[in-house]
Amino acid sequence: MRRLDTLKDKHPGSTIWVFGSGSSVGYLSPRFFDDKICVATNLIANHFDLRSYYLFSQYHYNVLENLEKPGMLAAVTHDVCSSQWHPNKANLPGPGCVKDDGQVIYNYLSDGAPKGDRFDPYKHARTDEIVFGSSSIHGSMHLAAWLGASNIVLVGADCGTIDGDGRVKDYPSGHAPWALYNQHLLRMKQWLKENYSVEVYSLNPFVNFNLEGHTFQGV
Repeated sequence: MRRLDTLKDKHPGSTIWVFGSGSSVGYLSPRFFDDKICVATNLIANHFDLRSYYLFSQYHYNVLENLEKPGMLAAVTHDVCSSQWHPNKANLPGPGCVKDDGQVIYNYLSDGAPKGDRFDPYKHARTDEIVFGSSSIHGSMHLAAWLGASNIVLVGADCGTIDGDGRVKDYPSGHAPWALYNQHLLRMKQWLKENYSVEVYSLNPFVNFNLEGHTFQGV
């Protein structure tokens, strides 16, 4: 079982691409990311063909699935996790109980369970562990900063719908409090800038904000 500090500043000064599950991902070519450092959030690696990536997932069964993929470099998951949300899925038995060749890192939360809609990185995030925010992408962003990123580029952190679709094709539907996610994303961006000196941007898959005939609806 690996420790979180084995990933500290592994890619200093890099641009790291952090994937959410927004429908904008469906307008991109996976091959664009073949030579890039990527962090996948939750199930996105099952729906977008990343050749190489780090995984941040709150779902233990998803960590087990990704252990079978040769492209996954390391997975970070919380010690307090998915059984309460996905009781019908298999969970990791616990730290030290999975033979994973050292790919899984357990993030031990000093502050306990996630804060949900009360999440505020200025209250709940620490610089010695990966945050558990209202959205898993907060943890992926934090992991990218932990890896040493100077720039983080968000991919599919849409906080809204494109042509009515809130998730990339075939991704399981989930919560959609776009205004809340937008607010927390902005707070997380600022917290990372202040604590890791990292800039956060977002990839627009279209040539400009006219969206090439598509319609975006957010907060």
